[in-house]
Amino acid sequence: MTIVQAVGAYPPNHNGRFIIYIKAGLYEEQVTVPQSCPNLFIYGDGIGQTIVTGDKFGSNPTITTTFANEARGFIARGITFRNTAGPNGHPAPAFRSQGDETALFECSFESCQDTLQYQQFKQYYGNCLIYGTIDFIFGKGEAVIQNSAIIVRKPGNTQISVITADGREVSNGSGGLVIQNCNISRDESLIEPNVKTYLGRPWKTFARTVVMESYLDEFIAPEGWMVWNNESYHETCQVFEYSNRGPGANTERRSKLFLNFKVLKTTEAANFTTNSFIAGESWLPETCIPYSPGL
Repeated sequence: MTIVQAVGAYPPNHNGRFIIYIKAGLYEEQVTVPQSCPNLFIYGDGIGQTIVTGDKFGSNPTITTTFANEARGFIARGITFRNTAGPNGHPAPAFRSQGDETALFECSFESCQDTLQYQQFKQYYGNCLIYGTIDFIFGKGEAVIQNSAIIVRKPGNTQISVITADGREVSNGSGGLVIQNCNISRDESLIEPNVKTYLGRPWKTFARTVVMESYLDEFIAPEGWMVWNNESYHETCQVFEYSNRGPGANTERRSKLFLNFKVLKTTEAANFTTNSFIAGESWLPETCIPYSPGL
């Protein structure tokens, strides 16, 4: 049975959690979990053991993502989501979710550009590995990535590396990305000192990205943040840092173009914890996934 067939076996009008075990193996499939399959829990035999892979690329993630979730209450554990299109200048998502209360634990997301898309609603990623080159953590939802390794790969010959690209569009609305207690490093392919790597850039007008309590390796550009092409989003977005460590964590030379850049106080950073930012205490305990509720 394929993964697509297993998802297709979801009973109509099912109540409660529906569980799919994906045994170790390489699954060359493109999978979509539709809205009609809420509270689906899929689990594998671990990172590098259960692998879902594809190689589609292009500007429309709806048709190129290797594994997509559109349902509420989706949980995954112990799976590698991969897109092998390579650093050829095209978006090639490995995973995207637009389901509220999405939670993934001990999973790996592997691609180059646009690896992981938190498309909509509240999402949590814990103890994960995330690989990419350009805008490889992006979306318009509210996501917390916690206790994970973010690994930057070598981009194309004429490209720079950018980790995040948040797409928040409303100034007083929810939305944004929080990276907490993560290790941001580079893999063996990214050894050239002239390849600049930025923490992120604003994809939309009111983008909001917070990097806190994380280790930033020395390859992070001192400017920290990069403008989005010819747009003025850097004047309206919010990019915050708090209590980071490592040789790339020095904020003294952060870009002055970002008018709302700020090193947060502890009381301010408390607004971006799992419990505060994505109301984690109201839904994450039911997933049985361990998480850190506060600072």
